[in-house]
Amino acid sequence: MVLFSASVFRDSAYTGNQHLGVSYSRKAREFPHLVGGTEYLQRAIAIKRYFPSACLYVFRKALLGNLRFIDGVLHEDNHFTPALLVRAKTVKVIDNPLYKRRLREGSIMTASRSRANINGYLRVAEELIALGEASREPASRLLFQLASLNLFRAVRESIKFTNRATYAETRTKAAELVRSLPNKSGAWRFRLIMFAPIIYRAWDTVCHNTKE
Repeated sequence: MVLFSASVFRDSAYTGNQHLGVSYSRKAREFPHLVGGTEYLQRAIAIKRYFPSACLYVFRKALLGNLRFIDGVLHEDNHFTPALLVRAKTVKVIDNPLYKRRLREGSIMTASRSRANINGYLRVAEELIALGEASREPASRLLFQLASLNLFRAVRESIKFTNRATYAETRTKAAELVRSLPNKSGAWRFRLIMFAPIIYRAWDTVCHNTKE
């Protein structure tokens, strides 16, 4: 499995600034030798250079096996990439920007967030938890961490909705999935547990004073 960088450019018709400052630059010096996929995932998360986009790597077809993108959801890369990495025996990181990411109006990343984004994060988290339960350490711990991160994102997105029902449903589902996470799930789980209640209370106050 070979992972590479990407450069970002703006479509001539795109007038926004969203994601212009996002870097997709990998540093080969941080991974000078071949590493296992799980080792790479652990290190990349630790140094904040983990990019789940499926456009930023190539791999042998044999590695795919029965793994497929989750059908019909947004943010499916958040499941597919770590699921692929924990299968990979060898990973090579190169600096070369072999992909150009075009920012355009109406794309999944630049469009306004919707209920579909929330549902995508929740479904991804659910699948990552299932994969983590079927995996061994340290892969399982990393998958649980990423599941927690997706749960946090789902809750965060639901807060942006003025519809109290959307927020309440998301909170209930996220809480249910958090309870299924083992204590070894790591820092992202604790981040969710520690910060989400504060967000919940603040949002409850806002909703209480807002007409539905």
